[in-house]
Amino acid sequence: MREQKEGGQLDFRADVLPLIKDEMRAVFYQARVRLDAPAQLASVQRLLSESTATPAAFERLAELWGEFDPEQWLLTQRWSGAQGAYGQWFVDWIKRDLALSRLGTAGSPICQALEVWRDYRDLLRLIADRNGLTESSTLEFYGTWAGLSNRLVGGPQKERQEDLLALIEAGVVTILSPMDDVQRADFRPDSMIGARVAHGGLSGNGPGLISDLYEQGLIRAAHAWPADGIETDESARAIGRDGSVQQRLWVLGPAVEGCTFYNHYVPTPDPTCHALIEARRAVESCLETLGKHTSSSITFKFNKAV
Repeated sequence: MREQKEGGQLDFRADVLPLIKDEMRAVFYQARVRLDAPAQLASVQRLLSESTATPAAFERLAELWGEFDPEQWLLTQRWSGAQGAYGQWFVDWIKRDLALSRLGTAGSPICQALEVWRDYRDLLRLIADRNGLTESSTLEFYGTWAGLSNRLVGGPQKERQEDLLALIEAGVVTILSPMDDVQRADFRPDSMIGARVAHGGLSGNGPGLISDLYEQGLIRAAHAWPADGIETDESARAIGRDGSVQQRLWVLGPAVEGCTFYNHYVPTPDPTCHALIEARRAVESCLETLGKHTSSSITFKFNKAV
């Protein structure tokens, strides 16, 4: 696809999202058939692999096995219903989510379809990392789709959902509908609990090391908010305000979210773990730089002695 685009950059909504939706549909129908009529799985897979008219194939599968519309699960719009209805909608949403989780991935075609976002996460990285998307698409991706994908395949643990549901039903917790700035100004809660991890981009950085580096021009944002993580090169070295590579400054983790995608997870002892691969690459770059510095320092001292 990149070869067909000027500059090689993609538009996530136009170029990538339709492919993800088709993959979700394909996974859903295979999972449904595997559970309900395993003997027919081969014919369904053959239909999917041989079909040149994908919409027609999915229409045929919908007639046979029930309709599945990914749009119903890719909700990105702010709540727009009546304020008084939000609390019950929220409770119903949690109950539906818990019901799906209890089925397990293997027992739920819907869960398997949603898992496409996890299964293709590394592919999403290749698409989005380091200016792989157009500027406007990058901002939309991090403002909308990155968070959605995390909620679909990560989200809170089901035990925490059960805890919250119990507190709501006991009357301990009251769910308020989303508020605009005017409504929020008139609301006076007894206390506030941050329900989200704070944004880690440069636009929201307070006093501290990163702010000092930014003020000195040693780092810069990869993009505007919400993709304003620290820009780095392939070896995780920071890019300065003037576009130069900082030869002795490496940055990894949530601070670079926006330059690269999905940096918030806890690394696992898996040789294919992306975080470990990036860390190894950074360490190799650091040791190479240190070796050059040590070698030049020894040469300088030798020449001075001579």
